[in-house]
Amino acid sequence: MTHLYPNHAIDILLAGASAGGRGDGVLWAAGLVLAGLVLLLALVVRRAYLRELREDRDQLCAALNAYGSAESDVLQLSLRNEALQDVAEACDRLLPRLQTTIAMLEWSARHDPMTDLLNSAAFKLAAQSALAARQGQCSALIVMGINQLKKVNDSLGHAGGDQLLCAVADRLRMTTNAWREARIESEPQHEVFEPLLARLGGDEFAILMPCAEGRTEIDRFVQRLQRVIGDAIHVGVQSLRIKLSIGIALAEDHNNHYDELLAAADSAMSNVKAEGEGGYLFYSSEMRRAADELLARELDLRHALERGEFCLHYQPQLNMHTGQIDSVEALIRWNHPTRGLVYPGDFIPFAETYGLIDDIGDWVMLEAVRTAARWDQEGMPLRVSVNVSPMQLYRVELIPMIRACLTRFQLRPELLEIEITEAAIMRNEEFSLERIEGLRRDGVTVAMDDFGTGYSNLSQLMSLPMDRLKLDRSLVDMLETDPRKRTVAAGIIAMARNLGFEVVAEGVETDEQIALLRAAGADYVQGYAFARPIPEAALIERLQQTRNSPDVRVA
Repeated sequence: MTHLYPNHAIDILLAGASAGGRGDGVLWAAGLVLAGLVLLLALVVRRAYLRELREDRDQLCAALNAYGSAESDVLQLSLRNEALQDVAEACDRLLPRLQTTIAMLEWSARHDPMTDLLNSAAFKLAAQSALAARQGQCSALIVMGINQLKKVNDSLGHAGGDQLLCAVADRLRMTTNAWREARIESEPQHEVFEPLLARLGGDEFAILMPCAEGRTEIDRFVQRLQRVIGDAIHVGVQSLRIKLSIGIALAEDHNNHYDELLAAADSAMSNVKAEGEGGYLFYSSEMRRAADELLARELDLRHALERGEFCLHYQPQLNMHTGQIDSVEALIRWNHPTRGLVYPGDFIPFAETYGLIDDIGDWVMLEAVRTAARWDQEGMPLRVSVNVSPMQLYRVELIPMIRACLTRFQLRPELLEIEITEAAIMRNEEFSLERIEGLRRDGVTVAMDDFGTGYSNLSQLMSLPMDRLKLDRSLVDMLETDPRKRTVAAGIIAMARNLGFEVVAEGVETDEQIALLRAAGADYVQGYAFARPIPEAALIERLQQTRNSPDVRVA
């Protein structure tokens, strides 16, 4: 007897198509069934169900093999008819299972496998149909995000985060079902549309619901939702209380257009999430204007590099021992075509938020090294300090990029200083220290910026591989009138110098502060009392003045 393998399904189809008046219809149908079975066996993952399908497959194969044998002249016509009956019975048993499997696959294609809610694609189709059916009637799209889900994943693992997502989905389902039942009970004569509930992905869920009473009804529903979600959720042995950030958009404000509605609700949710405290917010036209302004600002900033609108100003650092300028800090400015000179505080945080800081930081490094190399070649060697943000510090490309700049412009490494904030170092101390040691091995000077604003762990100074310590302006402000600040500043300066650091005092604004810092042992001062950040041409002029006549305040 011929053994039947999966590829025989194709052979049966071909044989049935070419056979003339010998049960070809049965063979063709059986081949279709068998081919479908082979495909479904690759898709069905439930073991018990798979075993049952295999049993039906084996019975069908046996029946088909029996029929194939019966076609020879050796067997009688009655045996062949009996084989055909076996094929028909096997098909009868198999077809319901195929229909069930197809239904399972269709359901899986429409639902989120974790929460059993509609997935994003199915929700969009269902929402578009519902909005079309409810033209002229009030509907609202509610988009929700779980605050601090990442912290749950970090502390309890992704299994704990998944458990939390399922618990939130169950409570959302319970709340929407309760709302629908209450509406049916209060208005039995009216049709009540089924609210649509979905998991959009990640920590985000959505509900599309009718709101016959407008915003008032949505307010009540969302407030109830917040109370239900706010009750303790047990994840493993932990009891968690979470908050939702909720954005709401009314369909009538967006012409019942799903994509616009989703974008609006998502924008409102993002505004709530940015505050970090949870709550809900209805989308407004002011948000659209703000979003448009942010987009325009982002595009403006992206094009600034292409248009060459950035420039560097340099703030001199006065050497307290010589009265000369031998170091400067490079500070970026934006020569905006309509806003004029824009300071970094107005665009650097925005650049960090929208992923533009790397390109801007690379430009600053390239320009600072280029300029320092030219000064050195012209006989005016100056150490140039460049600020590196936490995002830049953690980039794999940072050190190779700095090396490439030094090589390209042939700048001596000791004339480049990298400033890293105390907070950036302590955020990931081990990784930061590896970066700092790599820079120092290349001969680059490294300074801790803004010391005194972050962790200020003096004991850790002993283990930090730094060259210079920059006192934050908060330790210098009111130095002449506050004895306690003088004591703290003097103590930090003495300890830092004993540990081998040079000390730079930032934010120095008065001659009296300069005198006090000199007495305390500071090596450099930087601030408006001596010089503001200035363009290169003004810096060169200032350099010539101090070289001809050292600053008398520190001489």
